[in-house]
Amino acid sequence: MQTIRDPLPPAAGSAFTAWASPHWPAMTMLARRLVATDDWEDVAQDALSEAWRRRAIFDADRGTPRNWLLALVVTHARRHRSRSRETPVASVPDSPVIPTDGHAVDMAAALGTLPRRQHEAVALYYYLDLPVAAVAQVMSCSEGTVKSTLADARRSLRTTLGESYR
Repeated sequence: MQTIRDPLPPAAGSAFTAWASPHWPAMTMLARRLVATDDWEDVAQDALSEAWRRRAIFDADRGTPRNWLLALVVTHARRHRSRSRETPVASVPDSPVIPTDGHAVDMAAALGTLPRRQHEAVALYYYLDLPVAAVAQVMSCSEGTVKSTLADARRSLRTTLGESYR
């Protein structure tokens, strides 16, 4: 697990580090899922830097720190993709296990064909295991929109992969 290093004096950054550190693994996992290149580290760090700069505007009444930080990752991943014109590919392994069949590779390729919003919803819901309400908060939309976006993604994946992947 990566740790957040404070470039600031201990008094200034230690509270922020304590606040953000528990969410760093989810931030990096999401960045890896949304950015197809090794630039995921830059995306995660940019989101963390923005969180530091904008920490005064965080409002706990509007959501959790995790959801706010993940929303920043989504925003920075979008910016990165628009600058680089890259297609996201979810081929990052979550474990060192190498699949012996083509299912994992097929799924990664299929996820890469999804529209941006569907890919984000799938990453948040299925890979980060966030509830629909949290996905809605991160994506700045209603729960109904998340549900329909996930349904559209599943339909698209079924078409791409075939019924045998159910």
